[in-house]
Amino acid sequence: MTVSQIEERQQMLDVVRGLLSTRAAPDVAAEVVQRIEDHLAGADDYLLRGINPPRADRDPAWDEARGNAYFETERKGAVHLELGTFTTFPDARVEELIAG
Repeated sequence: MTVSQIEERQQMLDVVRGLLSTRAAPDVAAEVVQRIEDHLAGADDYLLRGINPPRADRDPAWDEARGNAYFETERKGAVHLELGTFTTFPDARVEELIAG
């Protein structure tokens, strides 16, 4: 872990400690901070890279299926529309996105 990452981790913990000290009983705050520190000690630096590592027991079938399905659309100007956004957009916009 870089010095910058160590400093960022410390800043994050300082914020959490400050919030807990004003909003939780001292024993609860101490327990939560200890649990966070224990977790971070075993987490290496992956939490600071913005992604959690995959579970060791995961089945790669999902990643393979997604990769195969997306292969034809990658680097071709295709738009990825998350499921659920259709309820946010007006019907006309949904139709426009579907039409491309």
